[in-house]
Amino acid sequence: MDEMRAIAREFGLKMLDGRPATVEVEVVGLIGNPADTIVRYAAEQEARYIVVSPKRQSQTGKILFGSVAQSILLNADCPVVSFTNV
Repeated sequence: MDEMRAIAREFGLKMLDGRPATVEVEVVGLIGNPADTIVRYAAEQEARYIVVSPKRQSQTGKILFGSVAQSILLNADCPVVSFTNV
């Protein structure tokens, strides 16, 4: 499990490569149901907000976002920021 968490953390760090950091960011590797794990971790850490980037989808999919992003939006106790990676 530790190796899987390390791989997930490295993937997260690669996603940030070359992007200016205007706020403090913590990259962690978590294992489990994505939406539940993210919402639970954010609550445990008393996160100020969660940032998600839904996949590009059809018009209907854009309205509903992806199931993970939608579940986070509906279940998080803190604000959720959504952006499209163009």
